[in-house]
Amino acid sequence: LRVLRGLRLAAQLGFSLHPDTAAALRRHIPQLSLVARERIWAELVRLLCSPGAGKILLDFPEAAVQAVPELGPCVGFDQRNPHHLWDVYTHSVKTLEGVPPSPALRLAALLHDAGKPACFTLDGAGVGHFYGHAQKSAALARAALERLRAPGGVRDRAVSLVERHHLPVEASEKWAGRWLSRLGPDLFFDLLALKRADALA
Repeated sequence: LRVLRGLRLAAQLGFSLHPDTAAALRRHIPQLSLVARERIWAELVRLLCSPGAGKILLDFPEAAVQAVPELGPCVGFDQRNPHHLWDVYTHSVKTLEGVPPSPALRLAALLHDAGKPACFTLDGAGVGHFYGHAQKSAALARAALERLRAPGGVRDRAVSLVERHHLPVEASEKWAGRWLSRLGPDLFFDLLALKRADALA
């Protein structure tokens, strides 16, 4: 557990990890498989909501994947799309950095494109597409959060955000009123925050 705790403290307090410490953490990442899921959850959610979460997640993707295996296929996955600058994992971390530090929102940001590798297709022009990835990502997010024993409210909120993150936005009162009514203000504004961060990333 100290592997994850060390990364969490670095993200939370802005510490720089000594190269020897970083190497030791990387060496022992596989031992996270021996730790109770509830304890992994407690450290992981604190890490994700820390000010330096993005840097740690990008520097130690293997730790994120050990805690959340659903992220594994995303690391280094080239999106082959002119609308994207990064591989799926880096894009997801950049999205996480752009949302407020609430557990459900940060988890949704990290997992919102987890289904992309499984949904990838290439058109005749060599451009990548990800049809149906929101639904696939939502299923993967639910599986990951259930395995980590995430509280039901956090899990369901994160999955709802992932499921709807591809929802087209219309600049109209009618659209806003309809979705405010369906989702309630809290989830509605979380969804807009996620969509904004996703677009910027």
